[in-house]
Amino acid sequence: MVRATASLEEKARASAYNAAWKARHRAANTDIGKKLRSKETRAAFLRAGTGEGYRLLWLNNTKLRAKRKGVPFDITLEDLEFPDVCPVLGIPLIARAGKFHDNSPSIDRIVPEKGYVKGNVQIMSYRANRIKCHASLDELRRIVAFMEREGL
Repeated sequence: MVRATASLEEKARASAYNAAWKARHRAANTDIGKKLRSKETRAAFLRAGTGEGYRLLWLNNTKLRAKRKGVPFDITLEDLEFPDVCPVLGIPLIARAGKFHDNSPSIDRIVPEKGYVKGNVQIMSYRANRIKCHASLDELRRIVAFMEREGL
């Protein structure tokens, strides 16, 4: 027979574990939490339906990602230009669709180690960014050679 309620000892053990977990993660993410709750981020989120608000939200999210990854960040709103078409795959970019899909715009660090700095970022489709991120140039060449050989 399954017991419907936990014993007091089990509840105390679970409570202690949860309190310790929160303390560890709260200490590690204090700065990120402050950024997420900042007026600037909230305002950008509320204006995300507009072009400027959407770009500002992107900028704030990118700033948080840079901090989390420990890479440099110095881009401004003027550096985030959203093309209508992916410069890599030539597919139309569809912003604000509610979730990421292949046609979503995605920010790419040309040289990942340099971070999000002027001249090292570009907007491309989420699909192109995933392909670029997960495959080396040699692997991409091998795939093209295979597809040509097989007539695909």
